Amino acid sequence: MNLNIPRAISLFFFLMCTYLSEDVVAQKITKAFEEYRSDFSGEKIYIHLDKSVYHYSDNIWFKVYLVDGLSNIANAISNVVYVDLIDQSGKLIISKKVKIENGGGNGDFKLSKDFIEGTYEVRGYTNFMRNFGDEFFFKQRVVILNGHSLSQNEDKSSNVVSGKNAKPNSRKENIGTPFHLDFFPEGGNMIEGITNAVGFKATDLLGKGIDVRGEVIAEKGEVVATFESLKFGIGSFFFRPAQGEVYKVIARMDNAEWVFDLPKPEPTGIMMRVNQSTKGVIKVSLKTNVLGNLEDCTLIGQMRGELILARENIKSYKDGAIIVFSSKDFPVGILQLTLFGKNNEPQCERLVFVKNESQSSSLSITTDKTAYQKRDKVELFVDMKGMAFGLNSSVGVTNSSVLGTDSEYSDNMLSYLILSSDLKGVIENPGYYFSENVDLVERRRALDNVMITHGWRRFSWKTVLNKGLKKPIIEAQKGFNISGKVVTTNKKQELVTSGNVSLAVSSVNGFTIDQTDIDEHGIFLFSRLNIPDSARLLLTALGGKTKKGGNNNVKLNNKVRILLDQEEGLKTQEQVPRAFFKAPINDLDTTYFKTLDQISVAYDFKNSILLEELTIKGRSQEKNDPFFDNSKMYRKPSHRVVFDSIPGYQAANSIFDLLKGRVPGLNVVGSGIDQNILIRGISSLSLSSNPLYLLDGMPVEASIVFALFPANVAYIDILKGASAAIYGAGGANGVIAIYTRGVNGFKEVENFELEDRGRLNYTFNGYNKAREFHVPRYDIDKPEYIKPDYRSTLYWNPNVELNEAGQGQFTFSTSDDIDSTFKIELEGITSDGQPIRVVKYFYTGQNQ
Repeated sequence: MNLNIPRAISLFFFLMCTYLSEDVVAQKITKAFEEYRSDFSGEKIYIHLDKSVYHYSDNIWFKVYLVDGLSNIANAISNVVYVDLIDQSGKLIISKKVKIENGGGNGDFKLSKDFIEGTYEVRGYTNFMRNFGDEFFFKQRVVILNGHSLSQNEDKSSNVVSGKNAKPNSRKENIGTPFHLDFFPEGGNMIEGITNAVGFKATDLLGKGIDVRGEVIAEKGEVVATFESLKFGIGSFFFRPAQGEVYKVIARMDNAEWVFDLPKPEPTGIMMRVNQSTKGVIKVSLKTNVLGNLEDCTLIGQMRGELILARENIKSYKDGAIIVFSSKDFPVGILQLTLFGKNNEPQCERLVFVKNESQSSSLSITTDKTAYQKRDKVELFVDMKGMAFGLNSSVGVTNSSVLGTDSEYSDNMLSYLILSSDLKGVIENPGYYFSENVDLVERRRALDNVMITHGWRRFSWKTVLNKGLKKPIIEAQKGFNISGKVVTTNKKQELVTSGNVSLAVSSVNGFTIDQTDIDEHGIFLFSRLNIPDSARLLLTALGGKTKKGGNNNVKLNNKVRILLDQEEGLKTQEQVPRAFFKAPINDLDTTYFKTLDQISVAYDFKNSILLEELTIKGRSQEKNDPFFDNSKMYRKPSHRVVFDSIPGYQAANSIFDLLKGRVPGLNVVGSGIDQNILIRGISSLSLSSNPLYLLDGMPVEASIVFALFPANVAYIDILKGASAAIYGAGGANGVIAIYTRGVNGFKEVENFELEDRGRLNYTFNGYNKAREFHVPRYDIDKPEYIKPDYRSTLYWNPNVELNEAGQGQFTFSTSDDIDSTFKIELEGITSDGQPIRVVKYFYTGQNQ
């Protein structure tokens, strides 16, 4: 089935209309909209977590999805997503930088006993998203347990919201009212003399929805309307305000009542009402109490970055109009309808949620059985059933019997991308509106109430038409930027406006080196770097003249200092306590987590036992030898140069300068970054005379050796002849083996005087290296399997791979927890921007 949404959308009207592309006013609106799309479409992040409740012995596993803010397609402009773990005081605990490829990336937070039990927040954002404020950041609360019953940490203050202990106030005042009650007329304003639909929302003092009912009372005490919340404190009612009348609301909760003021109706205006009672049809009713008020009005529909435009001539229709159009070809999501007046001013607005049932997912997940025993093998099958587009997805399997039902109606891939990420405020239990376990008619009514009571947060016509939005100043991050200034070492720190800066990166991926010019302002920049986590970076300022055909006069400039710019991303976090709700848990089994405490304590010593069982005999001399390294391919070098034995070695320009004259038969040739080593007495059949350079065992180029900071080198072994023969043809011209500090007990150098003169050496936290989720294979006998298995996450796969037929198969094992219910949750997004979520359950033991 092809779900590509056509740009030309058919509109059917009861009244004669024309497309706005022929209207001057509409052309102005269209142009302003396109300019907005170009600069402010933004990005959305959704993070799929394996669960929402964690023991301190767990990992928080996550998959990041980054999409375009309007289309939900994975063509966002950033390549780096920051994922933070924040505690309840607002303190940043851990931050990960996730590399985004094909719209996704993954990682984890390693927890420990050091974590304080409580509620935390997982936050995700890109640097580009910072242009628009943190309300667009992804945020999700999680609970971390640490050896105590959760009931000991519940927020007792939440009891005040029920109203049971609150005394009712007089009908003239609302002082001390234990809840909030807000009213939202459909379309924006109530209009005198017209029947209006009015939405309302009742919340406790912490912002959680509460059930409420009540009456609308006229000045003489007449009841003109009644209301009752439908779900989560939200509801709506119809009401026709009389001219000049003032109305009060009596709200009742728990056998007590409170008095509120109803918003004052407008004497004139236009009312908009939307009805979707007929499947696939959206009916828009416009009504005014001023004849001719609808003439030359413009109705505009905006949905996921696409415009639906129509101009209506309603001169013959007195005080109203009805517009009907088909929604069967619309994408799923929020449609923003706005009526503009003659002067291009918005008159009324309504959000409508479009749910096209024909676009529902045809993806399924199944298991080979429905019930299993402990440590039983589970086969999981995924089938796209011929869906004609790609799928970027992740899947987790968790124990819902012990984690509770907190996630049943919480935000998920579907609800977040097409609902809560586009609306102002917090949407309580957004998953409810898409749950197949809820009556369809009820959840459609409840969702329409949400459309009335929550405003659009990603788009404002008034701001767009007045061009009140400032263009983004923070650029999209395509990689990591290393930038700074080069200044003199004197007190004036004058800018150095010529020369170069080289960058050497040492990581698990090997060594890379780059070079850039210093501009006339003393600034240097390395952009779009691909740097893994915990990489060692060495910046070197180079000066001197460059001759044509070579850089042999370029050398280290140790008369300057390199000043780095602040790293990209949020570096500070407000230290303000946050009004988190108490733990979002309904039926958490705390006994289960106490069992995990006991297992963690009992098996903490397993690593030390394994170490005690390892006995090495006859190697005491090697054990005490700081130069001994079992990974070395050779036993003894031809020569060794220990840097600690060279006075003032830290001030040397390069390693090559330190080797001059210290090793018989070793000559340093060339100058600057073109320096190299020749070892006399070695004849080579190869075209090159260069030795093999090894840095902590890894082959590197001579240019990288030049960029190394001498203070970070412990010693160098020189191999020639028979000693080098073990490296084969690569060592035919000799071997220069360089070993940095921190290896074999050689201490790191700390804060010596000349460290920042011409060079800067530091650790850079680049892209997070994602760990692989361990899946035990109980069909294979291993000693470590003696440990009891009570994992609440049985399986986590952040990158579900399917074959050409759209099918995949995965294997994992159940745990020792018998008589439990396990939830399989697959979330993802298709190549055309359609979010997917599928949930299935299986059981162990008798729990079926």
